[in-house]
Amino acid sequence: MAFLSEPAGKIYVNKGAEEALKSGNSLLPVGVTGVEGTFDVGDVVEIVNEEGELVGRGIVNYSSSDLEKIAGHKSSDLKKILGYEGNKVVVHIDNMWVA
Repeated sequence: MAFLSEPAGKIYVNKGAEEALKSGNSLLPVGVTGVEGTFDVGDVVEIVNEEGELVGRGIVNYSSSDLEKIAGHKSSDLKKILGYEGNKVVVHIDNMWVA
């Protein structure tokens, strides 16, 4: 399974995003506070809270470089920031394992 492979990087999330993930919601750009490592669309990443504790793992919809640009922003701002209509979610709940 992809979730068992070594993660390509980490995505740090705020408390609101952590609670949303644990409630069964997808990860949105607005909840991302930081990015660690270099990864591409479709890679498996770890999702960690601000204390560095594992929240889950998932298949990411953005490269690390694009995610750094949109971290903390609303999904409605993505086209203006990236110059293209990106996915509304960073990691979809269907492609995520939550701790």
